[in-house]
Amino acid sequence: MQGYDPRRVANLLLDLADARGIELCQIKLQKLLYFADDAYFMRARVPLVAGDFEAWEYGPVNPTVYQAFKPSGAEPIKFRATKRDLRTGETVELEPIEDIEVHDELVSLLRTHGRLSASQLVNISHAPGGPWDEARRRSASGLAIGNIVERRNALGTSKPAALAVTSSSDSSRPLAERPYEEEMRRRGTKS
Repeated sequence: MQGYDPRRVANLLLDLADARGIELCQIKLQKLLYFADDAYFMRARVPLVAGDFEAWEYGPVNPTVYQAFKPSGAEPIKFRATKRDLRTGETVELEPIEDIEVHDELVSLLRTHGRLSASQLVNISHAPGGPWDEARRRSASGLAIGNIVERRNALGTSKPAALAVTSSSDSSRPLAERPYEEEMRRRGTKS
């Protein structure tokens, strides 16, 4: 299995969060998606999310999901990702994920991490020696973290990233209002 389209996983995560009264902004969605991919891989030994994450300033980002939810800015996401039908050019809904194991994994993650602040999730994703930290050390531009298999092989570890919680004195540090847009400008990428 190559993993699900990350927009489909993000849509399910948003639906499950909404059902629990949890609002997700882009930063929280990105971190939870990253942690879900890691936890699912540790249990099932197959990726949950197709594609790679990148090591942006505020932690791992899946570029496909970033682009899909970019219109929400720093606000809670109130819509779902869609796709363009290549035959007709029309925008269509993405097929929902029906897999109960995926559903259970995301519910479990929301129970443990869903009510954490964006800053707390960023701090967890920045764990020293973790995939984000290693990618930022390797590259001045800090881009490729890779897919889950590459991340796990590079670390040679069996401990899920979301469980590598470290305490940080700046956990209450406010995040920039539009951190991803700032990151895109710094990298010279059109935002």
